[in-house]
Amino acid sequence: MPGRSEKLDVTGWVCYNVTAWGDGAAFLGTSSGAGSDVYCWRFFFTNGVRMRLNVSHLVKAPIGARDSVHLDVGTVTLGGDLALYYLRGDISLTRTTDGLLAEGLLDTALDGECVRCLEALSFPLMVQLDDLIFALPQASSKVSEYRILEHGWIDATLALREQILLNIPQSLLCRPDCRGLCSQCGQDLNTGTCDCEEQTIDPRLGVLRDLL
Repeated sequence: MPGRSEKLDVTGWVCYNVTAWGDGAAFLGTSSGAGSDVYCWRFFFTNGVRMRLNVSHLVKAPIGARDSVHLDVGTVTLGGDLALYYLRGDISLTRTTDGLLAEGLLDTALDGECVRCLEALSFPLMVQLDDLIFALPQASSKVSEYRILEHGWIDATLALREQILLNIPQSLLCRPDCRGLCSQCGQDLNTGTCDCEEQTIDPRLGVLRDLL
């Protein structure tokens, strides 16, 4: 919980009388009838590491009910090891028989390494979320490894982390014409030449070379 708070019973949202906020709290505005210092939100990041999402209103809703969450946050580190410069986009949630179906398109950027010269680089990434299921606590474990937790909370950290990692290109390049490193001395051929003799490559292995 980001900051000291007193939980209030406001229908439709998880609302708190907040005295201090941490990183990433997504404000939805004041709750009508609950007082001017009462704020509600659907998600927040715990220390910029774990993303928690409240879906209690959908858990109680009939099958087919839908809602969406808009993300627009700055630097976060999902799971403590996947650093993102930002995370933006919309996630649509649909109530199903066994839980919630999450779909959407996310925009982010992160650091990587050129596969040819090993130079550090940053790159943008679009992540499509399809058929991502968060199962009800009582649903079979075969439905999904991602579960809806007590009081209608979802810890979406692992799911988002895995989806982002699956979408990272296998062959990142600092630039399309990157010359890479000398295979003998390790000289970065983008910044200079070396005196190593050029090796003759078997033409049959040329296809493999072109993949690098």
